[in-house]
Amino acid sequence: MSAAFGSKTLVRIGLGACVLFAIAFALWHGDVGGVRGTRALREALTERGRVAVERLAELPVGRVQGASLLDLDAVPGLAAVLAGRDAAALVRTLEQRQIDALLLIPSTTASRDDRLRARLQRYEPIAGLRGLQLSPRLALYAPEPFQALPAVQRDALAVVARRVIAGERSPQVGSFPEALRRVHPVEVMVLLREGEQARLWRSARGSSLARALLTASEVARERWNEREQAMGGPLDRMLPRLQVEVGLLIDDGTVEVREPAFIDRVFFPEHGVGYERKGAWRYLLPDDTAEIGRASAAYRKLFVDDGLPVDSFQRHELRLYRLRMVPLAASPPEPRRDDGLDPPRTPDEVLAPDADLEPGPKR
Repeated sequence: MSAAFGSKTLVRIGLGACVLFAIAFALWHGDVGGVRGTRALREALTERGRVAVERLAELPVGRVQGASLLDLDAVPGLAAVLAGRDAAALVRTLEQRQIDALLLIPSTTASRDDRLRARLQRYEPIAGLRGLQLSPRLALYAPEPFQALPAVQRDALAVVARRVIAGERSPQVGSFPEALRRVHPVEVMVLLREGEQARLWRSARGSSLARALLTASEVARERWNEREQAMGGPLDRMLPRLQVEVGLLIDDGTVEVREPAFIDRVFFPEHGVGYERKGAWRYLLPDDTAEIGRASAAYRKLFVDDGLPVDSFQRHELRLYRLRMVPLAASPPEPRRDDGLDPPRTPDEVLAPDADLEPGPKR
């Protein structure tokens, strides 16, 4: 009797455990209660510094390592500037109040409100800010560190890129101004354009803007020379009539919900699609994404081109993100040197016109 009773008890316990496991799995799979979203939010906030939070009392996390969570309405001037339309004023306020990130509650209703808070709640791109994490419940943003580069430094980047692509010796990294050689992971794109047509572009990641620029310029020259016949002729002959453009490729927000409907909701014409897989990045530029029409369709093309199944949205090893191009400067087509005009300056002359610039190691 006792043996039979014990067996039945074990069966009931086993069935109960299975039921509990099934419920837990369903909750996890559907993310009921925001379990995965909360974990992703905590990870996104870790080491973010001072974070201004909309409706702080409702935030589903408490203390976060390396982050000070502040009530947005308690930060002087921040709510007022978010109620306006001046993106530059918002960036200045974040800098003045030493706010490292901004967390807003997304809007669930369609709206044409063009005030900054409403635009950010719709996940729209704003000059001077970049997305960090995008979900139906939370939108996390941070200032874009290179937005405030002076015009003279931006212009120098384009001139240096042209001269390096032309085959001149790359300048010393120490010749760049401090803001351009400051350690900050970044991806720089160099594009060669003839009229309205983009002829060739290459991007490179680097530990600083200066290093990434030099690498991208050198790779662009190598690629043209490899495909000289297909590109229409030698680079030295073609370059004077090409515009050289320099810009940043920035990660504008990890997409936490992989459903195509949500993906299409958070992507705008300024965005390309991208994903990271096992340390490698794959992306389509904004123009290419726009030609396809919808971001979810662009992702499907990118998956297929990379040898993945067409519907790979839920693959755990992929991190989906928005890609945005931030133009920095352009060097227009140059006249030939035999037209009586002064020749263009060398890279070192552009970057280091003063004798007191500190020397740097040669590349």
